[in-house]
Amino acid sequence: MAQPTDHVVDQIAQLNAARNLVLGDAAFYPQIVNGILPLIGANSRLELRRWGSDFLAETFASPALATSQKEQLAATVLQTIRDILEMPESDVAVLKSVVQTAASLYPLVFRHIVNHPEDSEAWQKMSAIKQDILRKWDSFPFPVKICCIKFVQRVVQVQSHGLISDPRRPEQNETSLAIVPRNHAILALPNLEAEASGLLDRLLSIFQEDSSDALLVNATLNCLPGLVRSRQSIANKIINAILNFNPAQQAQGPITPATRVKVKSMERTARALMLNIMKK
Repeated sequence: MAQPTDHVVDQIAQLNAARNLVLGDAAFYPQIVNGILPLIGANSRLELRRWGSDFLAETFASPALATSQKEQLAATVLQTIRDILEMPESDVAVLKSVVQTAASLYPLVFRHIVNHPEDSEAWQKMSAIKQDILRKWDSFPFPVKICCIKFVQRVVQVQSHGLISDPRRPEQNETSLAIVPRNHAILALPNLEAEASGLLDRLLSIFQEDSSDALLVNATLNCLPGLVRSRQSIANKIINAILNFNPAQQAQGPITPATRVKVKSMERTARALMLNIMKK
């Protein structure tokens, strides 16, 4: 049953007050997140889903909230994210925030499962969210596709081998396959690595297409430097894909002023990326 409009307005006002509270003191995040989940789920009014998905995206991207606290909170929001994704949601704002939240959650849940293999339920939920996003990637509204690119970049980064900076301090090492024990009860290294390789190919395929949108190409280019710097095993593959990229190939039909602007934009982004890689 739909809630009266006045009641929703009051709820939004209360939620905004809660947001101001955590912005003033990050210690309130766990209390607020757990308190709002019943209000912002898949069966809530659109206004509440928009507010809630936006707040969750903010929460897990916030530098004010410690990573350890984010990891503890991650498991509590998975079902809400999954429920929203599984419903026939068409609101772009909700979908963008949900995919952004999933991108932040993925390394948190992965590390949690590395250390707590008994929590198979959390991994099943995160895996279901991942597969849902990957399945809908091409059919999502255009602005959501850009968020999917970041999500896939995060999955590839987590599911490939990173460097171990200090074997004595595993909590200090970044989240990657390198921190997964070979005999882990849930995480199968060959399967995860193979999936990451396939997702990277899917990500880079945009450079071989004849009619990709310039915004999607630029979003892909902008997400690659982190992978090149942190994942030596796939760096050459990424660099070769960029070097073989011909922005003019993306121009289909007559060359209009708008087409020239798009081609120049992709050229500038690709050039800036290569310069950035060479410097670092």
